[in-house]
Amino acid sequence: MEDEEYRMLEFEMLTDPLFNVFVGVVALGAFLASLWMIREAYRTSVRYYREFFVWRPVRRRGEEMVRRAKFYVQIHGPLAVQNKAKKGVTAVARYDKFNARLLEVLRRAAGARNTEPMCQRVFVDVVPTFTFADNEAVHFPAHTGLKRDIDDLMSWIVAKITDIGKAEVDKRSYEEAVLILAVRDQRLLIPFEYEEPLHTVEGEFKKFGGTTLQQAEEQFVPPFPNTSTFDTSADE
Repeated sequence: MEDEEYRMLEFEMLTDPLFNVFVGVVALGAFLASLWMIREAYRTSVRYYREFFVWRPVRRRGEEMVRRAKFYVQIHGPLAVQNKAKKGVTAVARYDKFNARLLEVLRRAAGARNTEPMCQRVFVDVVPTFTFADNEAVHFPAHTGLKRDIDDLMSWIVAKITDIGKAEVDKRSYEEAVLILAVRDQRLLIPFEYEEPLHTVEGEFKKFGGTTLQQAEEQFVPPFPNTSTFDTSADE
């Protein structure tokens, strides 16, 4: 008798719409919870994979690029010097030639009277100096090229010196390596950009104009180091 009553009660529960709705909600909740757990497990797996196999190697290569750039500078000194004008032109010259010219200018200034104002305002003209315009709007016939040209030139130099390409590292590490190898100095003269009558435009064109991107590439060919000679003590 009790078994029959239990079966009747069970039958009523199965046919009760509210009970069916409750079971359906529970089943749907369990299904959604399982999907969420699968998604979180997938995200965690992807995050760990990227950390160990993508981000960490990229960071390590970036640190190695910077270390090799510093090691190169310790031996050879910076390769280039840059100065960027507000008008959207960057001047680039060989650092060794800039440094020699700067010392010459400062020695000449030290022997003159009232040298302090001159030393504060000195601009160093180095031949050859190459200029790169940010865009076509400010491009001048004497400019060596556009910003993309100097970007390509710098990435080529960094890759040759460090044996690590731009695409292999993070942006911060690459930019740090560029600043190590091509230092910025506001004393470098930017031809055709200064309002002060340091030179006439005609004189500047004769002196600095007509340079080409090929000449810049030839000028900035660094004494490539043998990568086997890099100091590896930091890796031990």
